Amino acid sequence: MRISIILALACALVACSDDSSSNNANNANNVNNSNNVNNANNSNNVNNVNNSNNANNSNNANNSNNLNNVADMGEDAGPPVDPLDGIGQPVQVDSGYQFTEGPRWFASEGVLRFSDIPANTIFELNAQGQITEFRNPSGNANGLAFDAQGEVLAAEHGNRRISITVNGVPQALTDNYNGDTYNSPNDLVVANDGTVYFTDPPYGLGNRTREINFNGLFRFEPSNNAVTAEWEGAMNTRPNGVNLSPDESVLYLADTAGNKVMAFDVAADGSLSNQRDFVNASGPDGMAVDSAGNLYITTGDGVDVVAPDGTKWGTIELNERPSNCAFGGADGTTLYVTAQSSLYSVQMVVPGLF
Repeated sequence: MRISIILALACALVACSDDSSSNNANNANNVNNSNNVNNANNSNNVNNVNNSNNANNSNNANNSNNLNNVADMGEDAGPPVDPLDGIGQPVQVDSGYQFTEGPRWFASEGVLRFSDIPANTIFELNAQGQITEFRNPSGNANGLAFDAQGEVLAAEHGNRRISITVNGVPQALTDNYNGDTYNSPNDLVVANDGTVYFTDPPYGLGNRTREINFNGLFRFEPSNNAVTAEWEGAMNTRPNGVNLSPDESVLYLADTAGNKVMAFDVAADGSLSNQRDFVNASGPDGMAVDSAGNLYITTGDGVDVVAPDGTKWGTIELNERPSNCAFGGADGTTLYVTAQSSLYSVQMVVPGLF
């Protein structure tokens, strides 16, 4: 489930208004071979931003009040807040990994989980800063998410499936489309109603037989296990990162090979329409969204930050090429970024969605 930490945003907006008034201012072998590692390095496979049911239950009253506070501000909120104004410098949390991906904050547990694809491991960062193995083997997991019960979902390159871990045991949530095995699921996002959207490029396919003749974006409905191909990309496309706007009316899809992020309208039944180019970017990968609707896109330049109307605010630069990002921390203002061999954090001002 997805929660925006609105109170911090309201504070940021009020501060901005006051300042303006006063100043006018793959499986492990396949992924480890050099070709696949190069592909991973070139495309920086991705992940998504949700929240847990437990966090929803514990924060519903506060969220309702916070939303009302923001709504009451109306025109007094002033112009949109620059999400890069006043942020901290990137901090290297840890390094020494083979290729990091799929960061996801699990609010009900207060931990961040992220993948090391070639190492076939999902790691966990706790509140004390300790990093331990959460799952090994991971099926060469890439993107991570969770459902309403807080169960871990993973896009697995090696096992070519979306898995769900129940009582500590990973099992297939979906592993085929009309009887054909997926290419190598890459990234995923879970909507408030439980619908799972996930991308399926061939990055982790290796020498295994392809059974689906397109690179797709799929929609999985847990109520009936139905799978719909919402977007069927040509063989030269590389659908990668996927995420939703705060109100879940828009879905964003990164096409790494096309150097662009696309947008789709989301209908009440979860189906997508009105495909359009949203913004150009250098090899876009994983993405995160903040409570103001700004999109954070990991690219060859760093983390591009783009307003809901497509206007670019700027770029957060790192020493390594980023592959994915996710908001986390107690107040939602820590942006975690996976990048090649490292995990970074950046202290933000505008909180993000989990």
